[in-house]
This record gives sequence, C-alpha cells and structure tokens, in this order.
Amino acid sequence: MALCLALWLPLALPTSARAEGPTEDIAAAQAEAKLAFERGYVHMQRKAFDAALAEFERSRALYPTKGNTRNAAVCLDQLGRHDEALDRLDALLRDFPSLEQDERDAIGREVARLRGLVGFLEIRADVPGARVVIDGRERATTPLSAPLRLSTGTHALRVVREGHAVFEDRVTVAAGQIVTVDAKLPALVRQGRLRVLTAAGSAPAKVSVDGLIVGTTPWDGALAPGRHVVSLDGGGDLGTPPVSVDVREDQPATLSLAVERLRAHLRIDPVPRTAAVAIDGVTMGYGPWEGRLRAGEHVVEVSAEGFLTLRRALSIAEDGREQVRLPLTRDPLSPFWGARARSRLMLDLSLGGALAARGAGGDLATCSGCDAGLGHGGRAFVGGLYALPSGGRFGVEVGAMALRMTAKNADARIAIGPSRAPGSAQTEDALAFDGMLVGAVAGLAPPSWSVVELRLGAGVLFGSVRDERVTRVEGVTTTAAQSSSASYARLSPEVRAALYAGERLAIRAGLAATALVALSAPRWDPAKRPIVVPSVASQAEFGAERTSGAFVVLIEPSVSASYTF
Repeated sequence: MALCLALWLPLALPTSARAEGPTEDIAAAQAEAKLAFERGYVHMQRKAFDAALAEFERSRALYPTKGNTRNAAVCLDQLGRHDEALDRLDALLRDFPSLEQDERDAIGREVARLRGLVGFLEIRADVPGARVVIDGRERATTPLSAPLRLSTGTHALRVVREGHAVFEDRVTVAAGQIVTVDAKLPALVRQGRLRVLTAAGSAPAKVSVDGLIVGTTPWDGALAPGRHVVSLDGGGDLGTPPVSVDVREDQPATLSLAVERLRAHLRIDPVPRTAAVAIDGVTMGYGPWEGRLRAGEHVVEVSAEGFLTLRRALSIAEDGREQVRLPLTRDPLSPFWGARARSRLMLDLSLGGALAARGAGGDLATCSGCDAGLGHGGRAFVGGLYALPSGGRFGVEVGAMALRMTAKNADARIAIGPSRAPGSAQTEDALAFDGMLVGAVAGLAPPSWSVVELRLGAGVLFGSVRDERVTRVEGVTTTAAQSSSASYARLSPEVRAALYAGERLAIRAGLAATALVALSAPRWDPAKRPIVVPSVASQAEFGAERTSGAFVVLIEPSVSASYTF
C-alpha cells in the first residue's frame, strides 16, 4: 500500500458512528481523537508503524474519520496484517459515502493488490454455535457462511464450544489458497465447574474465559479440567487484569474479582503468530493479545517451539496505549528444526594465536644448554562451509599464519677460513615464518550437542622462513641472514564452544592442536651467506643445519564468528 498519510478530517465522521450524548461530550471525544491522530501521524512519519497503529485505532474508537481509518489500513499493511488492512478499507468504502470518485478508485486499487496477499480458511465443525478464534481474535461462529479471509502465513486456530473439548491447530495459508479444516469438538467426558463473582460493591461485569466473553457475573459454567485465564470487563476503563485459575474435575471452584480502573492498553504481536504470550506470569494463549492492564511495569514473555524465549519488561503510562511487535529468534540448537531445516551456507572468520614447542626452531634451537623460548605467532583464516540440517558441515578455508622464535646462547659449529678449520661460536638465532594456508575443513555440531562443535582442518602452508643469526666469532660480533621457501602439511583438530547472537550469527571460542609436517624443510646454505670477520681478515660459515623443524606441534587458541545465510 502506498504510504498515503491522510490528514485529520473531522467532518468525515459516518452517520452510523456519531457519538451519542451531549454536544460537549462529542466535542471532547473529537478533540481527544484528533490528539491521538496527530501522535499517530508523527509515529508514521518515523515509520514506527506499531506505535502509529495504536494511536490511529484509539482515534477511530473515539471518533472514526476517513483519515484515521485510511491510515490504520496503511499501518496494518506495513505490518503484514493484510486481512485486517482489507477490513479497514472495506469499512472506509462502506461507512464514508462522501468519498470522491478518485479516492474510491485509489482505494479500489489497494483492495485489489491486498487481495493478492491473502488466503482463505474454511472450517467444518461437527457442532454448531462454536466460536472461531484466530490469532487471539474471535472471527466467526460455526457454521461459517463463507471462508474467512486471512493474511498469508501460519496462524493459531481455536474452535470453542461450551461443554466440548477445545479444537486447536496451526494452519498455513498461501495467497489465493482456500484451506479447509475439519474441527472435531467431542463432548467433555471429564469436566469441572467455575463460578465467577464480582467482589462486594462492584457492579456486574462481563466474564471473559480464555479470551472469550462467556457471560455476565455472577457466572457459572462447565470447563475442561486445567488452567484457564479469567478477566472481567465492567465497561469503559473498568475491569480486572487477567488471572489464572486451576479448574479440577468434579471440584467446583469460585473466583471473586474486584473491578478496578485499568487505564493502560497493551497489544502484543508475537512473531511467529502461533507463539504463546504470557504477561506477568499469566499465559494469555497463542497469537496476538490485546487488552487493558494496570499502569506501570509489566513483564511479557513470548515463547514457541523451536525459538528462543523472549522476555521483555514494559512500562505503560496512565492512559497509555502500547502496541509491541516481538519477533522471536530461531533456536539453532533446538531439535524442532532437525527435520525442517534446510542445508545452508556459512561464512566463518577465525582469528587466533599460536604457540610452538622448541622443535619449531630446527637444529640450533634444539641444542643443549641454549635458551630457546616458545615459538609464538598468530593466524587469520576465512572459510566457506556448507551446513547440513544434521549438524554436519564441510567446506574450504584460506588464510595467513605468522610464527616467530628466538634461540639464544646456541653453541654453533662453524668452519673458519680457507682451510675450513673447525670452530664454534655463540649464536642468537631468530626465525620468522610467514605463509599462506589453503585447505579443507569439516565439522560436526548436531543440535543434541548444545554449544559444542568439533572441527578438523587439513591443508598446506606455504611461505618463507627468514633466519637471522647474530654470532660472536673470535670476539667479533657479526650478523648474517638467509631466507628460503618452506611448505608444510597441516592437520588441525579443534573443539569450539558457541555463543549464539541470534538465528544466524554465532561467536565461538576454540582450541586446536595442530601438527605441521615439513614437505620442504628449509636449511641454511653455507655458500649463500658466509660470516665475514674483518679483524682476522677471514671468514667463517655455518654448516647446512635445518632452519626449522621437520615436525612442529602448535597449540592454537582462537575466536571466530560465523554467519549462516
């Protein structure tokens, strides 16, 4: 629907909806309706459609105009409640005969578009007079004269008839589709009775049980054993907050409620619409809930199978109207999705460190008596994986790794001068490896494992090793350095623990034990860089020692983030 912001039009009030009572009461209602409309207009400009709808609906309840009716339809359309948007447009065409022809033509085009976004539900109940409740709103009584119009998607359906078991189901409607449901409501074999009274001094009030008005106090009726939600409506802003009561078989229960002024109005729209809504610990049922509460703090809880439970604290002011949309996040660990989930692509970014044992430094670093520290470094890998519904995943990863290691006071064997006389030197050996990784990765994280993921990476590291040696020969300090290519086969088992930040994003902490096997171990080339000793007009050279170890073990802690598409 085009975002058409109709302005306040007080003269457009339909005759059938004019307020009863003295002129000053009508003027007061009109003034309050205009204020609500203006608040809704501000919310609408900010595209806060939940809040805007609450204000436009309040304006309509006080003093309906074509402006607040049209804008309520716009908000409902933006919120995906297309069937209700159609209801408002139907009311606009029906209740405001003064609409100009161009306005009717524009509304007709919107109606045609919205009809392509709704489906239909046909209910065949085995008892007449049953009340049909969809997403918490009573829509019809059986038998239906025509299929009910519904927005596309999944809806919570209840069919209720006193003295019969409640029929409940989830129905999914596609655009233009007619879905037929056979509702069986067998007579209650086991039942209890509940008597609802108003406290002393309170006037009679309408009794609502599980969201449906069943009569007026004092009320006495048969109910299925179990927990039920009861509230009273005394008219205007008089009523009671919902309370829960346990009804037991063959044990009549009496509930006495004190009617009070409830000046706060709340509507909860859970996503999905089949989610259960609880307010202050009282379960209201499945689907959207709307009603009056005491002003102040309230705790709303929304839950559904396969989703993470959402708890939200709300503060509603006196005479405040809140409309809150609460979307749930899918729980990726729930077995509910095991048979329903599809295979998906994952992007994984991992940053980590690396610690290496002394063997990483080759011959000089393995000498006895030398001071060889732990090798250290870091890595950054990015991977693309294909995640299966079972929790298996496989893919490829690329990245970079850097390692550094220093061995001090190494007693190195050297050859001195043209005669290549054997000698020794105290050497400080600094190694630097920089390389790239190309490899494959496989993982396993089934829902039953909670937050644990096992991974195995395999690939090839290729790069270069730079060996810088600071040496004391015959009392003279000299420096020599060589770089040579190197490649390693890499095998890296890893365990990770996940923290899910929504349905798609996960942050993980991991620990890997990595083995590197040299495919082409670098060595010091004696002919490549001799050590010049000016004081003795001579030169010395190292032997062909291994620059790095042939087998290296790394411990790699890491932090990673993955996004599932």
